[in-house]
Amino acid sequence: MVLKTGLNYIDVLEKLFSILNRVGENIGRFQQYEALFKDSERMKHALALIHADVLGLTVSAALFYRRNGFVNYVSSIVKNFDARFGSTVASFYQHKELLEDEVWAAYLARVLGQKPDVSIKDLRRWLAPPEHEPTYMLSTRDEICAKRVAGTCSWFRPKLQHFLSAAEQSTLLILGGPGTGKSALSGWILDELEDQKQQADGEIVLQFFINLESSLWEDFENVVTTLDNVVLVIDGLDELDGDEQETLAMVTCLSNLATTARAGSGTFKIIITSRPMQTEPPANVEKFRIEPELTRSDVSTYVSHCIQQLSGTERSPFYRMEDVDRNTIKHQLAEGTDGMILWAKLVIEEMGRKKSVLQMKKCLDSAPGQLTELYAKLYENLDKSSGDNQKVFHWLLCAQRPLRVDELETVLQVDLEDLSLCKRLTEIVYDLQDACGPLVEITQQHVRLAHHSVRQWMLETSNAGYAMQECHKEASGTSLAYLAIILPKTSSRVGEHFPTTIIGDEKRKNLASLCEDHVLLEYAACFWPVHLQRSMPPRTSDYTFGLR
Repeated sequence: MVLKTGLNYIDVLEKLFSILNRVGENIGRFQQYEALFKDSERMKHALALIHADVLGLTVSAALFYRRNGFVNYVSSIVKNFDARFGSTVASFYQHKELLEDEVWAAYLARVLGQKPDVSIKDLRRWLAPPEHEPTYMLSTRDEICAKRVAGTCSWFRPKLQHFLSAAEQSTLLILGGPGTGKSALSGWILDELEDQKQQADGEIVLQFFINLESSLWEDFENVVTTLDNVVLVIDGLDELDGDEQETLAMVTCLSNLATTARAGSGTFKIIITSRPMQTEPPANVEKFRIEPELTRSDVSTYVSHCIQQLSGTERSPFYRMEDVDRNTIKHQLAEGTDGMILWAKLVIEEMGRKKSVLQMKKCLDSAPGQLTELYAKLYENLDKSSGDNQKVFHWLLCAQRPLRVDELETVLQVDLEDLSLCKRLTEIVYDLQDACGPLVEITQQHVRLAHHSVRQWMLETSNAGYAMQECHKEASGTSLAYLAIILPKTSSRVGEHFPTTIIGDEKRKNLASLCEDHVLLEYAACFWPVHLQRSMPPRTSDYTFGLR
């Protein structure tokens, strides 16, 4: 029935097949754990829960179809899909994580010869940094895949297969301008490698390198030479601190590492994405450029996907738009991007802030073709009367790790004059969207700038007028004010002073409870010295600050 009528309901098919494809991909990957299932009752239980989720999704959709009829089903599934089936899909991914934890436990039991006496959660907690935010970093892999629209990036498959099969090539450098979809392509490459891994033994590594010291390079080199069939994927090498020469030095080190590792028994490949460089990389590094003609179909697919999603959101102007206007905008967007998915994303979001079709078309017609010019126009259009956007941008530009929505909400509540918290009565997500527009994005309850190039533009252009020293000054002042407000009220829960030695389980629980009750406490306590030091002129920044 679905296939028979599918040509009339392309949007419905795209929504259904997209979610079923994601579920199917994960189920296929479970087959690599088949040998472990027989010995683990907990793993069988986790797999049964996943099976129940898939059945629940299928049965719910079938019952909804029979109860409402196909016409009603088609008219409402796109608009109500997340509300109706979102909890089942979320349950599937939770149980998927449970299964992966059990796989790790079974693997450790095989390696150690006995079952470990700690849970995987305890092990991860022990390995984790002092803050709770590694959960965000662990979610980055899934986030990359979620951003990639089904049906995109397949044009790269022949090049990937050629590179993987070429014995003499070990390093591939993929070059593309800002917003051309390099991160989405990295996610696609990882999915392709994961699919191949099911058919042959191999290892997949995703890592973002920052300032690896020589000793770590040596350790890493020693490790990779002992592994078989490793593919290392590094996305956004140009986003490292430093200039182009330092980036090229990193490429050279990685290429030499690949050459050294290739001398071992297995194969070692490195795939790197970066912006174009003025200086040519080493001769032993193969280069591939992302050209507009390669991504044109991806942009068209992405635009259709975004507008289809917005058409099911009541708060969006696309919700009530006539099909003829919607199709006109789709076509114009796809033609005007010059292969830049980021450009299309920003313009679509800016049109979503308009009130009428006429305003939306004017917005599209007047959108500059260059990203930097588009950033300037989007920033100029922001309502700066409340001061919210300036404070949010200050924090996002200098934050030492990704910030959560509730943390930024608390930042906006801090009153520096009265040294108090002024509770906001409006919805913070809408406040952030209204204040900052398309220049920020909110994903998995974290807020960040829409792209690394937005950060560069804000710090380098006089139009925005942001200086890093001023950003740190804002963050240090707000952090210290927040601590001055909160700590006097909470000292009884952790003792008179913060402990300076290893703390016991009870105090650790109290501190964890405090951080849950006061969402900015963890960040402010950890990073106010960093912000304060960097807010000062160089001649005064050598002082050491600390809590006593």
